[in-house]
Amino acid sequence: MELLAVSWYVPVLIGADLALIAACNWYLNSRLICLGTRFSCSGKPLPDNQECVIGVIGSPGHSGIFRPRSSGLNASKFGDDDSTMDILLAPGPTTFGEPDFNNYWNQVQGYLLAPNPDVVNVGLPYPQSNNLKFLHCEFEGSGIQDFLDWLLEILAFLVAILLIQAFVPGGGIIIELLAILAALITILAGVNLFTGWLDPSSPGDPTDIDQSLGNLQAGDIVVVSGDWIYDGGHLGWNEIHAVHNCQKICIGIVVNSDKTWSWPPDIGGGLGLDTPDKVNAARAQWCCALGDCDGAVKGGSVTDPGNNWVVHPVIDGCKKPVVIF
Repeated sequence: MELLAVSWYVPVLIGADLALIAACNWYLNSRLICLGTRFSCSGKPLPDNQECVIGVIGSPGHSGIFRPRSSGLNASKFGDDDSTMDILLAPGPTTFGEPDFNNYWNQVQGYLLAPNPDVVNVGLPYPQSNNLKFLHCEFEGSGIQDFLDWLLEILAFLVAILLIQAFVPGGGIIIELLAILAALITILAGVNLFTGWLDPSSPGDPTDIDQSLGNLQAGDIVVVSGDWIYDGGHLGWNEIHAVHNCQKICIGIVVNSDKTWSWPPDIGGGLGLDTPDKVNAARAQWCCALGDCDGAVKGGSVTDPGNNWVVHPVIDGCKKPVVIF
C-alpha cells in the first residue's frame, strides 16, 4: 500500500531506464557474432583468436576514410563514437566498382568478406551491396558504454527516490537533494557524450591503438588485426570490430598514370602484394609479428618462461627460475 503512494512517474522512469539499459547491453554484448579465425602462425592462432588482414584504405577518388564521428545521442549512431575505415583486401580489386562479387571473395583473404556459412545457416542475411566488397574496420569508442554507465547511475537514484517516497515520511528534502545530484550527473554526462568529439583524445581515435599512425588516408596500406565478427545491426556484413592492432606500411598503393590503383610488387623485405603467393608471405610475416608483439605485451616470452614478467619489465624485471638438481 505504501508503494502505491509513490508518484506515478517514478516507476515509469525506472521502467524506461531499464529498457534503455537492456538496449545498451544488447548493442554492446549481443549484436555482434564472433566468427573465430582462420589465420594462424605455425599452426597457432593469434592472441584472443584475432584475424589479421592486409589491404588498402578506400579506393581511387575516395575522399577521407573515416566516416564523420558521431558523438552524443544523435539520430545516426545514438552515441556510438567508434572511428571506422573501409579497406580493400590484397590482391583483389582496388576499387569498389567491380560488378562481380566473386572478384572480391575468391582471393586469399576473400573469405573474410564472403557470406559466412555458419551465419547463413541460422537464417541471417547478407544483402549484396558494396559492403561485401570491402572489410569494414572499427576502432572502438566508449560512447555507448558511457551512456550505459549513466543509465545505471540514474537507476540507482530512481530506486532511492522510490524507496524514500514509500517508506520515509517527510523525505521530500532528501528526494530534492537526490534530484539535484542526478541532474548534475546528467549535465556532466551530457557534456561528455555530446562534445567528446571535440577532444583530440576522444574515444575511438585510431591513435589510441598506435600514436605513430598519424593521419590515415585513402591509399594507405595497413595491416589490421582484431575480432572478426558478423554485424547484424546493419544490413549484415563481416567486419573487424574491435581493431586490436593497426600498422601502416610505409609503401602506399601504386597510383597509375590514369589515376587507377595497383598493388605494389615490392613492400620491402622481398615481400609484395600483387600476387596471392606474395600476399600470403606478407601476411604471415606482418601478422605473426603483430601477434608476437601482442603476446609480449601481455606477459613476456612464451618460449622462455625465465623471461616472463608480471607488471612491466622495467619495474618487475626478468627473473630466471631456480634450477634444482
